[in-house]
Amino acid sequence: MADLDARKRQVLKAVVDDYLRSGDPVGSRTIARKYLLTASPATIRNELADLEELGYLDQPHTSAGRVPSDQGYRFYVDRLMRPPELSRADMLRIRNAYRQGAQSLEWLIHETVKLLGEISEYTVLALVPDPGPQRLQGLDIVPCSPEQAVLVLVTDKGLVFHRMIELPPEEEPDGLAETVGLLRQSLLGRSLEEVQGSTLGQLSHRLKSRAQVAEQVFDLLLAGLASAGENEQVVVSGASRIAQQREYQDVFRLTEMLGFLEQRRAVRDLLLELDEGIGAIIGKEHRVAQAATTGLVMANLPGPGGSRLRFGVVGPKRLDYARATAVLSAIAEQLGDILHE
Repeated sequence: MADLDARKRQVLKAVVDDYLRSGDPVGSRTIARKYLLTASPATIRNELADLEELGYLDQPHTSAGRVPSDQGYRFYVDRLMRPPELSRADMLRIRNAYRQGAQSLEWLIHETVKLLGEISEYTVLALVPDPGPQRLQGLDIVPCSPEQAVLVLVTDKGLVFHRMIELPPEEEPDGLAETVGLLRQSLLGRSLEEVQGSTLGQLSHRLKSRAQVAEQVFDLLLAGLASAGENEQVVVSGASRIAQQREYQDVFRLTEMLGFLEQRRAVRDLLLELDEGIGAIIGKEHRVAQAATTGLVMANLPGPGGSRLRFGVVGPKRLDYARATAVLSAIAEQLGDILHE
């Protein structure tokens, strides 16, 4: 990323600041009238053209003003923005939110998500660390045709998995019920480690001697439990706030964004992008393709017992990065005090 001289920095900051507030492309007259009173519109036009050529600005239409590019937002976030001081009321809400102390990791995440949404007024994403071994609480096989059935697994942490499995032509209802009974008797209440260890060894011969469906169930059971053990819980709070953003007044863009938020694996991957601390990920910097039109400000902080606390706000690229960073920093400081008491 090329460095910029003082005037280009002033012009770029003026474009980003004004665009974040208005959502409209910013022209030279606006900058001259509101930000750089000593520079003429002609001088500013030249600077805008240079910034566009360098990749910091885009021009949506030839007759329109400029808007920040991903590179322009990045330069602004890294070198130009100054996170504001939060109001006394906001700081008081942050301090009071944790006055009961860290009752549990789940409680801590819940309070943080609620607080962050209320103060930032953006949609909040969070990743709850794996709460520990999960046990199989429910198992069922529901035939939906003579050839296929649905396998349903439920863990004691509330995760539900379902998979379509193939039924052999000769499979009788009594045989399927007997297989389900055997699996329930042997596996319900067992943890992932137990299923992968001694239980697997004890059951493998018996299951392989059963009908073909039993082998499919056992394979899919292990796959489902492994998935439950590996994945943290994704939290999406305040998704309706997306509709309040100007960029999502278009129904197609709104449904596209809401559809992305429903994809828990994609949201999880998004929250794993920041290694540590507090930072912003903007537009096409995202490794998750569906998030290429969004801005994310998030925190990745050390939690209790070696866990990580990952949470942040998401919106259009025209996100108020400075205020979001200030809110996250204040919450992170308070969390640090609570966790180290």
